[in-house]
Amino acid sequence: MTASITEDKIDRIIGKVCEILLNVTPEDVTILSHPDHDGLTATVLFNTYFIKHYGTECKKVLRPTKEMPYYVIFHKLLREKPKILLILDALVGKHKDSIRKLVEEGTVVINMDHHDIVNIEHSNYINVNPHVWGIEYLNTSSLAWQVLRKIDEDYFDERSWLAGIGSVQDYCYRDNTSLFKTMYELGLSNISSYEDIFDSELMKCAKMINAACRDVGYEYVYSKTLNASISDSFKTLLKDDKMLNSYSRYMKELTTIYDRFRKTSHEYSEMNLIAYRHNERARTSLIAEICEMDRRPLIYFGYYEGMLGFSSLFLDYDVRKLARLFNGGGPHPKIAGGKTKKSFNEIIDSISEYLHPKQRLLRDFY
Repeated sequence: MTASITEDKIDRIIGKVCEILLNVTPEDVTILSHPDHDGLTATVLFNTYFIKHYGTECKKVLRPTKEMPYYVIFHKLLREKPKILLILDALVGKHKDSIRKLVEEGTVVINMDHHDIVNIEHSNYINVNPHVWGIEYLNTSSLAWQVLRKIDEDYFDERSWLAGIGSVQDYCYRDNTSLFKTMYELGLSNISSYEDIFDSELMKCAKMINAACRDVGYEYVYSKTLNASISDSFKTLLKDDKMLNSYSRYMKELTTIYDRFRKTSHEYSEMNLIAYRHNERARTSLIAEICEMDRRPLIYFGYYEGMLGFSSLFLDYDVRKLARLFNGGGPHPKIAGGKTKKSFNEIIDSISEYLHPKQRLLRDFY
C-alpha cells in the first residue's frame, strides 16, 4: 500500500467522522472513554469542540470503574440507545456483540482506538483505528485532534498539546509527524525526535494526569484539563498543586520500584532480555516506565502473578511477538502485555525456546 493511498483512506474516514459531528448536537452524543492520559485528552478535545460551537458538553461521558465495568456500561447503553456513541481508547473487543446490537438498533458508533481492531460490517459503525491502515504509532487523542482540526484548524492547532500529552505517554511519535510539527512550530513543545519525548513537559503532564486520576480522582483531573483546554493554558496543568503532589508521590514510588528493579532484575544477555518480578500488584505498563528510566537497548519483561509486561523503547524489537506467546498483545511494537498461568521461570523458558530453539531451558543461560 502506498503512502498516498493510505493518506486518502485516512482522509476519507476522518472526513466521515467530521460530517457526522457537523450534523449532531452535544445532546445527541455519549462518550465512552478509557480514563487515562489518552482517553481523557481525547474526551477533552471533543468536549472542547462542543463547548466552543454549542456552549455545552456532550450529553454524557462514561468510563469504566470498579463499580461500573464495561459490561454494566453496555447494558446501560443498550437500554438508553444514544443517537451517537463515541468510543475513545476503550478496549471494547469483548463487547463486540453489544456494539453490534447498538448499531442494528440505530445508534451510530464511532470507535476511535489504537488497540485491537474491532470490525463490524454495518453502515452505523465507523472504525477509526490506525492499524486498519497499517500504521503503528498513532493513538486516540491524535486521531481526535486530526478530526477536529479538519473542522476548526487554527483553534485545534493551538490545542495540539492535548493530543501531544496522549501521544508521548503512548510513545507514539514516529507516525505523528503533523502533530509534533504543529506543536514545534507553535512553540508548544521542543520535541523534534523520538528521544526528546521522555524528558518533555508533555510527558510530565501525562504522568501527572495518570497519577492524579488514581490519587485525587478522574473528575478533578478531567475538569482541570477541560478548563485548561478552553482557556488554552497548558501551563496551568503543570502548576496545579493537587496534580503536582500526585505526580511527586508517584515518581517517589516509581524511584523505589526502580531501585528494587536494579537490585533484583536478571539480565539474559543471549536474549537481549532483562526480567523483573514485581513484589506487589503492578500494571503491565509499569515495565515500560522502568524501561524509560533505565534506557538500555534491551527487551524489558515484568511479571506479577501471571500478569506480564514487555517493553523495548530503546531496542528495535517488536515485543508483541513475545506477548503473543501468552495470548497477549499491544498497541504498537514498543509495549505489550499478557496474562498466563505459567510461572516466571516457565515464561523465561518459553521466551528462550522462541528466541533460541536449541536452548530450551532456563539453566542454559547460567
